[in-house]
Order: sequence, then structure tokens, then C-alpha cells
Amino acid sequence: MPPGNIAIYNSSDGTFELENLVERSHSHCAFEMVYFSDPASIENGLSVSKVRSSLGILGAELFKAKGYEVDAVSPVPETARTAAIACAKRLGATYAEDVIRKNRFYNKQRQFIQCSEQDRGCSLAQDPEKKDMHMSTKYLFDVWRAKERMLIVEDSIVRGNTLVGLLSEFIKRFPKTKEIHLLSTFPPVVSPCPNGIDMQTKGEFFIPYIICEQGIEATEQYALNKIREKINDSAGIVKSITYIPVNEYANIKGFKLENLCMGCCTGKYPNCTEEDLRKIGEQRNREKKHA
Repeated sequence: MPPGNIAIYNSSDGTFELENLVERSHSHCAFEMVYFSDPASIENGLSVSKVRSSLGILGAELFKAKGYEVDAVSPVPETARTAAIACAKRLGATYAEDVIRKNRFYNKQRQFIQCSEQDRGCSLAQDPEKKDMHMSTKYLFDVWRAKERMLIVEDSIVRGNTLVGLLSEFIKRFPKTKEIHLLSTFPPVVSPCPNGIDMQTKGEFFIPYIICEQGIEATEQYALNKIREKINDSAGIVKSITYIPVNEYANIKGFKLENLCMGCCTGKYPNCTEEDLRKIGEQRNREKKHA
């Protein structure tokens, strides 16, 4: 039954009739399509798997336009798999799952919504027996030894904790890797969500809002420099990072920008003002202090 409707039962003939009570535009969560939804599901009439494949193809085209080539494409984490497969096919590269979470079906809390850095616990060196939120991984060494130019596909980059930890470990374990490139199938996340996806406050995101306002090229350069600094990549092994811009994301077949909530990328929400966000941020900061 569509939102804003009621079903009226006719007892005389046993039929139902739908009556629309509210005429409003829809604002579906854009983030849900790349991250939360099961790839086998249908969201608002769209196949999640097909949308993610389209994002992988679009990402491949944006990456190719920069003049780079890669030998293999690998998804991190599992939710990027569908996009990575399509991306690898478009690039004519090997698809390789080089990072597999060992405890992928255990404690399936989302790391990015945890309240503190300690709770998110993204260091790969931690003992998994001492911390439930440990990012435990298994490495497939053969592919990394054989391939020297890698493209890592992320569904999105929120705080960057997982990505930075993985890249640090990659460079340490696979010194023969000459190039690592990064692709995010979602635009830069710069603003918290007041509508149920509990991203915290603006100051915690990998990309500051003020940087994103300077355009996608400036944003990608900022992200690349920040990653290199965090992982001590003095040799410049991480060569590039590619984000799908907001307007390109909204142009995916079946999407309509006016029917999407992309507030976490733009700071503009269908039901929330800047003052609302400020109050929410203050409340969340108070909650963290008393946690």
C-alpha cells in the first residue's frame, strides 16, 4: 500500500478500496541503496543489485577518465561486491576478493554508527577475543602477489576508519603492490542524518563539509592527501580516489533527485533545518559525554 493511503473495506462485496489522504513528495534514503539494503531486494521499484551494478559501471567510467589502468578490482566490504564485479568487467580487470571478514555473520552491528572510536575498533592489530567490534580479516595472498595495480571499491566512506586500517595493513603486507586506487560508489558523506541512520556530528566525517563545497576534484585531492598522511604513504602507493558526484549518483536509471534524500551529502534535508541539526549535534555530544 502506498504511503499516505488507507484501505477501506466494503463489507457488502468483500472488496478493498485505497484512498489517498496525503499528497507529498517522496524522499527515499539514497544511502540505503548502497549500504543497508540486501542486494536481492527491491527498493521503491528498483532492483538494489542492478542499481549497485550501475554504480560500479559509472565508477569505472569516472576512473578510466583519469587515465589510470588496474590489474584487479577488489570490494571492501561485502556490500561493495556487486558494484565491484560490474566495475571489474567494465575495466577488463580481474575481480578478486582479497579481503574477507572472518566473522562476517557475527555481531552485525554497523561500525560507523558506534558512538566512539573505541567502540568502532577498526585497528586490524587488535585481538578479536578481547573486542567484539574487531575488524577481523582474512587475506588471499596469491592475488596480491600476482597483481601490482589494485582498485579497491568501497560502497561509501563515512569516517574512513576501516579503509585507513586496511590500507595500512595492505602496504605492510604487500610491498610489491605498486599502485592502489580507491573508488567510492557513494558521494562524499559530509553531514549527519537526523532520520534514523545515526551518523553523529559534522566534525566526525572523513570529508569536511567546507571541502566538499569546493567541488569534487578538490574533495578527491583532499581525501587522497588525508589517506596518505594517515597511513604514512610517503612512497605514494595510493595513487587516486574517485567519488561518484551527487548529480551523477542521482542520474542512475530509475532515480529522480527530487525523490531522494541526499542530506548526508549535501546538508539539505526534506524535513530538517540547520538549526535542527545543531540541536541534534548538541544532544549527541551530551550523550557521548555521559556514555
